[in-house]
Amino acid sequence: MTDPIVELDPEHRVPGALEAQILTAQHRLLETGLFTDEGLIELMERHPRALCNLSMMGTNQEEYVWGDVDATGYDAADLLRAVKEGRFWINVRQIMKHQPELRRIVDELYDELENQSPGFVATRRSANVLISSPDAFVYYHVDVPQNILWHIRGRKRVWVYGEWEDIVPRDIYEAIVDCSREEDVPYRSEFDQKADVFDLEPGQVITWPQNTPHRVENLDGLNVSLSTEHYTPRAFRKVRVIRANRFLKNVLGLPVKQEQTDGPVFALKNSVFLAKRTVEKYCVRKQDYSYPVKYRLNFDAPQLMEAVEQSAGESLQSAGV
Repeated sequence: MTDPIVELDPEHRVPGALEAQILTAQHRLLETGLFTDEGLIELMERHPRALCNLSMMGTNQEEYVWGDVDATGYDAADLLRAVKEGRFWINVRQIMKHQPELRRIVDELYDELENQSPGFVATRRSANVLISSPDAFVYYHVDVPQNILWHIRGRKRVWVYGEWEDIVPRDIYEAIVDCSREEDVPYRSEFDQKADVFDLEPGQVITWPQNTPHRVENLDGLNVSLSTEHYTPRAFRKVRVIRANRFLKNVLGLPVKQEQTDGPVFALKNSVFLAKRTVEKYCVRKQDYSYPVKYRLNFDAPQLMEAVEQSAGESLQSAGV
């Protein structure tokens, strides 16, 4: 491609827009040809199978049910068939490590955003490819990094909760940022009164401020999206402050809440964070989290899966910011 893959609107080409606003724009990822059925099958065939998670979800956004589905013995074409015929979600993880062509495209996307948005610097770039059934959804949750959803195929609806302080318990929010619990948050339908709602068509991209709660429901067709995550310098500092706040409250009993990312208060909290991280590195063993395997893929079974014994869950994976 010689033309830009993503084009921000003029009103979004100002300092801070990509960090402080909910915004949408247009992109041209479908033109790469990498996200056709054939391209997706080739992608999954090249990718480590352990990083191609096939997952199932419940039917009610207010009742969290999510688990991995064992697809041992099935190939990439089978996985795509399962998503088309059943109700599943495939998360092709660690794209930047294992897919050089897509890594180049993701870097190009971020380089274009940096050129179009003054002061925007994206580090620790990562990407996943999301392939999901026409009626699949993602529960209400909070992500730790900043994220961008590049929608490529199908139609989906996204709820973004910009004013969320009274619908996400503070202790849950801080535990998620501290990687001490999963990213899902208890949800009730009345929260939607506080949401901005976006219906995404192929070729649209959406992003929101760091840690903003959101949820997603597919509307029509096989859905394919590229999900990218990154940290700006300010995003790094924010994570450190929140983790320091949680330590100061839970261990020392100090009623801290502010999240300043500069100045002497930040410098003090950053020192607390660094000391906490050093102690955890040498004295605390954190286990990786894996979703329980609840079912096994079976095209002859109802809903294309059969129940298996659940494996024990492990604790959340630590993100060393």
